Amino acid sequence: MLYKMIRRFKNLIIVGTSHVASSSVKTVRKTIEKEKPTVIAIELDRGRLAALLEKKKGSTVKSLFRVGVKGWLFGLVGAWQEKKLSSTIGTSPGGEMKEAVIIAREKKIPVALIDIDVHVTLKNISKRITWKEKGKFLKDCLKVLTGKNIMDGFDLRKVPSEKKIQELTKQMKREYPSLYQTIVVDREIRMAQSLYKIMQEQEKVVAVIGAGHVRGILALIKKQK
Repeated sequence: MLYKMIRRFKNLIIVGTSHVASSSVKTVRKTIEKEKPTVIAIELDRGRLAALLEKKKGSTVKSLFRVGVKGWLFGLVGAWQEKKLSSTIGTSPGGEMKEAVIIAREKKIPVALIDIDVHVTLKNISKRITWKEKGKFLKDCLKVLTGKNIMDGFDLRKVPSEKKIQELTKQMKREYPSLYQTIVVDREIRMAQSLYKIMQEQEKVVAVIGAGHVRGILALIKKQK
């Protein structure tokens, strides 16, 4: 049986996913069909949603000016690694997010985009990343390029266990503090605020979110008044 991460709080059901696992696509569909939400929230912004659905690539020069060289390179490497992992198991990156949108259109359920604009995130990476982190990031990239798989020991078909997610999160916070702030903390704050607002307006919410963010987002929502 594949590991699933589904968390409930009041009228919110969060489906914690892996962006490369086929099991997440199935879990998203089954959860939406079972719960019949009045809105589906997804961990995307408008730009990433358009790219996912239309597979359009933006202008490289325009992106460089918008987010800076460091942010652009980080996004490029991250997308390449995710694509590489997906090809290993024959899936498409972000398949579970796309599935959520497809089901929403089939069932005429509104979709809420709750993440920060990816250009803002990449621009903040350019501004915040330290020299120490740049050196560490370069070394990690070289490991990948020389064939060392940073995901060794993981079953890519499954969502990682909560224990493993916490271990990886602590490692990222320790080794890449500015990236952790930008990629994890800032985005979890925005997504928690968005979800809390939606919860006040809708009868039932199903949120499709990367498993690594579930714990942090739920903790933030529970603190809202």
